[in-house]
Amino acid sequence: MRWVDRLALYVLGILLLTRQEIDAMFVITVLAAVAGGCLCGYFTGKLPVVFVCAGFFVLSFLQPLLLLFWPVFTYEIFLRGLYPAAALPAVCLAARIGAFGGFEIALLLFGMGLAVCLGLRGARTERMRKDMRELRDTAVETHRTLAAKNKELMAAQGYEVRIATLQERGRIAREIHDNVGHMLARAILQTGAVLATAGEGDVKAGLCDVKETLNHAMDSVRKSVHDLRDESFDLHGMVQACARDFPGYDCKLHYDMGPDVPRAVQYCFLAVIQEAYSNTRRHSDATKVTIDIQEHPAFYKLLFCDNGSEKKESGGTGMGLDNMRERTLSLGGQFHTQWKNGFSIHIMIPKKGQE
Repeated sequence: MRWVDRLALYVLGILLLTRQEIDAMFVITVLAAVAGGCLCGYFTGKLPVVFVCAGFFVLSFLQPLLLLFWPVFTYEIFLRGLYPAAALPAVCLAARIGAFGGFEIALLLFGMGLAVCLGLRGARTERMRKDMRELRDTAVETHRTLAAKNKELMAAQGYEVRIATLQERGRIAREIHDNVGHMLARAILQTGAVLATAGEGDVKAGLCDVKETLNHAMDSVRKSVHDLRDESFDLHGMVQACARDFPGYDCKLHYDMGPDVPRAVQYCFLAVIQEAYSNTRRHSDATKVTIDIQEHPAFYKLLFCDNGSEKKESGGTGMGLDNMRERTLSLGGQFHTQWKNGFSIHIMIPKKGQE
């Protein structure tokens, strides 16, 4: 659209110029106007356009025919909002208006008015385009932010449902243990007492069968309770609870584990974290703790770091570290410790053999 506006103003200037004698100066005037207009179109900043218009202002005093192309530069001035620079064509017209006849002056004034209108319209269109681009970018950014928030909300809802499920399983396990388990244990003791006083015969044989059935029932209840308790174990929640039990440290926890982590690995990681916290409190001057628990395609990883300063020990590695190492090695894992900007414990347990 801009080049269409410029072309219309160029055509008007050439029509005015054709009323003059066509000679070398005619060609130079057209080329100078085209060169100046192209420079204004090339530059995007305001200052270079001001310099181009100032140069054309000086040339207009030297060659009055250049006044016929001032509508082109007036359009550039109003397109870029350089309203103080509008004084340049006004001064030129006032100073050299006598060089043209009434018809040329009328068309020139019409061209100047048309240039002002086209320039203001172009500036308004450019502002609308800029606002539209900003609105589009804002909409895209808002959409991405909402998508990320929605994803986080879905993940949080899924985690809350899983926590609620685990808590309910734990409650059921406690109810079975405290009620059904105790009642079965009492029934077994009572049956044993009756058996001790019963004589030989069918009654004693029947009581033996009842006691055996109750023992099988107790074994089934124990197994069910243990399974429910294992399934209700939440490593993430337990680690967070462990961090709350040691409030004196700034804890940064990164947890990225799937829902099907073997119980032995979870128990191992929790025991190591609890022991590591205890060691940090007893032996370290650390103020920050970082816990990184991740599940990789081939192994599970635990990294426990603090920012304590290294201390020279009298000898040995300590019973706590030995227990951690033994737990890890019993699962076929690797156990490493290191002093580097604090003390760190690095554990890797392969998935193979843990399923």
